[in-house]
Amino acid sequence: MTTYGAPARVALKIAKRNFKKYGSEVTATLCFYEDKVIVHNHQEDSEGDLRYEQILAVRQSPRLYLLELPGKTALLLEKTAFTKGALEEFPAFMRRKCPGRVTF
Repeated sequence: MTTYGAPARVALKIAKRNFKKYGSEVTATLCFYEDKVIVHNHQEDSEGDLRYEQILAVRQSPRLYLLELPGKTALLLEKTAFTKGALEEFPAFMRRKCPGRVTF
């Protein structure tokens, strides 16, 4: 598994890239299901499916979960932003969906 920096450093790189592209921070809603994650990008008003097999690594910082994707991209999930489910159950859920790729 290849990772490309500590979660906080990766988050900063992504934020800078998104600000350059959109002029603001990108916001997205992620809905986790048994077979996929549905990602709704609010800036582009677009939606896409993400298969768990596409997630290269799942890491965390004190405030974020980071889902690393191909092409040096990542999805950042603020731990305070979960609206359904229990935050405490997320690591175990991701370990089941991404075996061997959860690094905490």
